[in-house]
Amino acid sequence: MGLVSANGHLCCYDRLGINISRGLDMVTTVEMKQIKDFHRLIRNAVRELVDEIIVEVLLDDGTRVKHKCPSLLDQLEECITNKKDDPSSGSGRRRVILICVEAFDLRNLIKKEFIEFGGIRSVSSHVAMWTDVEALMRVYDRLVYVADVIRAIIDPPRRYHIAAACPACDSRMAIRRDSAGDLIQVPALTVNGVDGCVCLACGATWPPGQLEHLALVLGCEPLGPAESVIV
Repeated sequence: MGLVSANGHLCCYDRLGINISRGLDMVTTVEMKQIKDFHRLIRNAVRELVDEIIVEVLLDDGTRVKHKCPSLLDQLEECITNKKDDPSSGSGRRRVILICVEAFDLRNLIKKEFIEFGGIRSVSSHVAMWTDVEALMRVYDRLVYVADVIRAIIDPPRRYHIAAACPACDSRMAIRRDSAGDLIQVPALTVNGVDGCVCLACGATWPPGQLEHLALVLGCEPLGPAESVIV
């Protein structure tokens, strides 16, 4: 962290070169509102990742019951390993088995990305004095991205494979790693209602709005109104 005098104002810069203490007289009213809004958004985004999740469940008799679920970060940890008793040890020790490589890689990426803040739980306090709107926006976007990727791992959208060659690269199959890290062969074209269609071989994408056109290119017959399905 360093101190630099700029136009008579004492400014404090963190090691990333972001001005974290611009004089308030240099901040316009509009900027001040944006700063306050982003501080609030960042606090909420951190809570969304670290706080327990309250889920409301509708029972068969029509009553609603609230349940507490682990935070998104805790659910990510639960996806990574499975601890089982190891009878060969003879000492009651437990073996740690890696069950989701994708979750393991994401956990390590999160630690690396937020090490400068002292971890995700410390982000709000770390940026409390920041007055750089663009810097605050980047931090907020990173937090939202992490939450979205965690949700995609713990509750992925239902995916369907298409038994056809990719129009972009002509591949029918692609090599992917499964949740255990093993290489497997899968159909190249995969589709869901969130991302649309993606070719796992070449990366070509068709968003949901282009799926009907893609179906025509692949030679699929369009569904009638009574045959339409929701993915």
